Amino acid sequence: MNVIRINLILWLMFVVTWPLLAEEAEHEIVAEAVLSIHISNGTAGGRVLEGTPVTVNFYHGDHIAKQAQAVTDVDGNCMIQGIPAGSDIVAVAQAKHSNMAFSSAPLDLQPGQKQYDLSFQVFDVSDDNSLIQAGTHHLIIKKSGPNVQFTEYIQLINDSDKAVSSDQKDENENPKVIEIALPENVENLSFSSYFHSDAIAQTITGFYDTMAIPPGSYHAVFSYNVPLSTEAIDFTKIITLPTQSMMVFVQSDTGITSEFGEPAGQMALKDGTPTNYYSVAVSPGSALVFHVEGISVPPGQQNTWIMLGIVFAVVAVIGLVRLIKHQPKD
Repeated sequence: MNVIRINLILWLMFVVTWPLLAEEAEHEIVAEAVLSIHISNGTAGGRVLEGTPVTVNFYHGDHIAKQAQAVTDVDGNCMIQGIPAGSDIVAVAQAKHSNMAFSSAPLDLQPGQKQYDLSFQVFDVSDDNSLIQAGTHHLIIKKSGPNVQFTEYIQLINDSDKAVSSDQKDENENPKVIEIALPENVENLSFSSYFHSDAIAQTITGFYDTMAIPPGSYHAVFSYNVPLSTEAIDFTKIITLPTQSMMVFVQSDTGITSEFGEPAGQMALKDGTPTNYYSVAVSPGSALVFHVEGISVPPGQQNTWIMLGIVFAVVAVIGLVRLIKHQPKD
């Protein structure tokens, strides 16, 4: 019986791993083909140190066909020999500089070549996160089932020639590079652009990102919900970054109001949701306050809850009477 069980397990392992092994076998290595890598420092006066570690992953589809390591020479160059052959092979290089990892853009390795060239930049790192600002910030608010749904689009700008981290650290020595405030009672926080969930720490008041920001402009997109209730609620969104342009889009005719006055206009979102939009001047510390009417309970449901309340009350009274009757008498 044990022999049968072992044979069955081996057979299952073969069935599961054979396609993977067969796929890996397709990655013939062309010994004479090389990947030539050049790394430069994009910070004024900066340089790439000799011996900078470089890792290159060669991808075929969603898996790594080969991984190789090298170190740079005095000119920031290194070379990888023996390149995987075949179509749809992509190389991505990563270098560690100033205790930060910098990655190249993917390089498509077209078959038939003997040499491939890949160049990318690293940057020195600044701990002054006041260098980061928001270009445009769009806040979209609408109702979705039993929630108020928020979506934020923030253009993060680093106009310096350094990657920006922060000297503010958490208890694990992770830098608090960008801090974003959220309303109270937030649920289902998710990220769809720029931010990576494994580099995010959520707090009582919002979240912060621990990844340094290289020079350039990046579009961050994230969303979250605030649950509705039968009572009216107020929620506040605090602005944490210097912001050049703030636009707020609020779904029309849903009982969501603000203190912005008359809207600048009306428009429909991509999904067809009608909104009023507002242009708002903000600075770090500005508080955007919104009011949401409570969820109205249909009359039929109100009667149901009233009847259930009466039933629970009667049951409680009966239980209390029985408890008194069974009390021992002196």
